[in-house]
Amino acid sequence: MTEQYYFETIPRGSNHPGRIRERLVKHRTREQHRQQKAIEASQREAAQIRSTTASLNLSGSILDSGIAADLEKSLVRNPRHYAYPISAMT
Repeated sequence: MTEQYYFETIPRGSNHPGRIRERLVKHRTREQHRQQKAIEASQREAAQIRSTTASLNLSGSILDSGIAADLEKSLVRNPRHYAYPISAMT
C-alpha cells in the first residue's frame, strides 16, 4: 500500500499559532520602521532648527557690529536726538 502524505494547509484567515506569530512579527517590524522614520524626521527638524538658530545668531552679531561702527562715527549718542544715525535706529 502506498503512503499518502497530506500536507496541512493553513487557510489565510485562520488563527493558527504560526500565522499569528507571522502577523505579530510583521506588525512589530512595521511599527519599528514607522518609529524609526519619526525619529529620523525629528532629527532632521532639530538639525534645521540648529542651523537656522546659528544663522540668525550670525546675522544678529553682524548687525550689532554694524550698529557699533555707526555709533563710533557719530557724535550723537541719544537715540531721541534728530542727528542720531538712522542705520542705528532701524
